[in-house]
Amino acid sequence: MIGWIQLREDELHRDLHRLARSNLAPRGTFRWELEKQIAEKSEALRVANRHLLLDLAERMKAEIALRDSELLLRAMFENALDGMLLLDSERKVLDANESALQLFGYTLEAMRKLRWDAQIPAERREGLEEHWSAFLAGGTKRGELDVRCATGHSRLVAFSSCSILAGRHLMTLRDITDHREAEDSLRLLSRSLMQLQDEERRRIARELHDSTGQCLAAVRMNLDAIAAAVPDLPAKARKSLTEAEEICRNCSGDIRTISYLLHPPLLDEAGLIPALEWYVTGFSERSGIKVSKEIGEPGKALTRELNTALFRIIQEALANIHKHAESQTARIRMCSDEQKVVLEISDSGKGIDPLRLQNRRNGVRGLGVGITGMRERVRQLGGTLEIEPANPGTLVRATFPIEGETNGDVKSAGGG
Repeated sequence: MIGWIQLREDELHRDLHRLARSNLAPRGTFRWELEKQIAEKSEALRVANRHLLLDLAERMKAEIALRDSELLLRAMFENALDGMLLLDSERKVLDANESALQLFGYTLEAMRKLRWDAQIPAERREGLEEHWSAFLAGGTKRGELDVRCATGHSRLVAFSSCSILAGRHLMTLRDITDHREAEDSLRLLSRSLMQLQDEERRRIARELHDSTGQCLAAVRMNLDAIAAAVPDLPAKARKSLTEAEEICRNCSGDIRTISYLLHPPLLDEAGLIPALEWYVTGFSERSGIKVSKEIGEPGKALTRELNTALFRIIQEALANIHKHAESQTARIRMCSDEQKVVLEISDSGKGIDPLRLQNRRNGVRGLGVGITGMRERVRQLGGTLEIEPANPGTLVRATFPIEGETNGDVKSAGGG
């Protein structure tokens, strides 16, 4: 192209020079005028030549950048740890990366002969057309689904799908089967540990009351018998005997309080509300924090497990208020209907750092043992736990279903 432009310019020079020397030049046309025209035409051609060269250079740069970008995207596609499938609008597989091939257990040639429908278990294909139409109309979709591998086994994947070009749709898949199984095992273990902990509390409380408490009562009776049998004890011995009786009386009271805090017998014998009345009254006396209550009677009998969870959450929340909130007041509100029980505990103290609520991945290190324990109790019963600023103070809200089961979760303000 460049050589042709230069050749065309040279030919124009020769044609104009021949015209100037020939008899075809118009009468009165001087040689210098033709030379001037030659110079003007030559300059115009040189300018056009430069512009064309610049355009060609820019086009070459764009082509190189496009090729490099395609190579980069291809490398990212092939080396991604998540599986990626490229589908057309009929859900036919056009391309797949190595992670997707490992997930499904097919070769690339075999994968390209399949439709997306073949990767979904038959029992899950109902409504597929509607979901696909909604995806084409609405764009990006995210969620979880079961996919079928070449071996016939199913795997649970988290997916994200989006349209990248007309008739080209990218499906990104992450195998979360092992992660979900580990989560389920951990939750089962946590539930077992929580149940064992509650049973151990009951056992220790019973032992303290029935064994240690009774032994202290016997010691006190013996001291009383000594005092009655020997009325003329020396003053020093009488003082020691009186102090021993007082120590024995204080120990008995402490043992009874510890036993009731570990597991109040009222919770099993009389139900949740009498146990809460007893505990809240004692908490206010011990801590000096004024606690207001608004506790409605449940419309139906609650299970022992739910009663225990409600009591433990109130116990833990009030303990956190006493230790950390620097609040002089607290409020408990519990209401219920046929489907759910809602429990709220709030204070007017300094509140909790929102960053701790948002950084839930740290678990016990981020939220502490108390909040983590509340979270596990709520999750085991299929409820939700929300912790948010109350301006001032902090609000803890636990919601439990009375009937049916759902997947429990924990929410925090700003933390999702």
